[in-house]
Amino acid sequence: MKSVGIFGFPVSHSISPVFQQAAFDYLGIDAQYKHWCVQSEAIQNRISELRASEFLGCNVTIPHKVLAKEFVDTLDPLARKIGSINTIVNRDGTLVGYNTDINGFIRSLVEYGNYDPTDKPVLVIGAGGAARAAVYGLARRGASRIVIANRTIEKADSIAAEFHKGIVFTEKLERVNSLIDSSDFSLIVNCSSLGMKGGGSELDSPLEFENLNSKAFIYDMIYTPEVTPFLALARKNKNPYLGGLSMLVMQGAESFELWTGQRAPVDVMFAAAEKAIYSDR
Repeated sequence: MKSVGIFGFPVSHSISPVFQQAAFDYLGIDAQYKHWCVQSEAIQNRISELRASEFLGCNVTIPHKVLAKEFVDTLDPLARKIGSINTIVNRDGTLVGYNTDINGFIRSLVEYGNYDPTDKPVLVIGAGGAARAAVYGLARRGASRIVIANRTIEKADSIAAEFHKGIVFTEKLERVNSLIDSSDFSLIVNCSSLGMKGGGSELDSPLEFENLNSKAFIYDMIYTPEVTPFLALARKNKNPYLGGLSMLVMQGAESFELWTGQRAPVDVMFAAAEKAIYSDR
């Protein structure tokens, strides 16, 4: 039996073992996916152990995404560019680091949202790791203009500086509603914690919908609750929308395909993830 898991601290809350194991079982692959709770001081040794033949690799989550890249043998070019990894693949004893958040985000938009950001203006709210992955994905997909709105403008500026001028712009979050009034965004992505269950701002939406075009696609990377305040306003305004569970599953599907070389059964994974999170609905 092969082993694979997720490194994090804490990590018991992760539902990755649920939907990844569902995929392995569905395809009849003899592998077991586990939670691996690892503190930062132990991450180097734990990653090194993955070179053994019984390991397919692992996922990496908070707080190890940046540190873990230092302990693999080689980095995928996209992971090197973005500066963090969330997936490690054991290729015959050589450890390769990948970042599947970028492709996972775009795949969720295209495959679950039926939305293509190519040649379209986009607003990204937030400037953390999730926002960085979103901006990279949108730029690679060919979005015509990307505006990052964040409370701390310096964090947004640091992301924008990694791209050619004329592609990524920044704005302070407090001006986001006036920005909506003067711009015709085709896609708005919330990468902040506003609206997250238990996050301290779970009743808040990152923007108002008073003057928002009802054709704008609304995407919230938060997946608990299932319908965030942001998505509730989108529904009320009759905007098309998509929640963050699709990205969680799609980035996991990208990892699964790297470990196994097989097409991930995304519908099976999504159903397992939904059952794990929204079982009370």
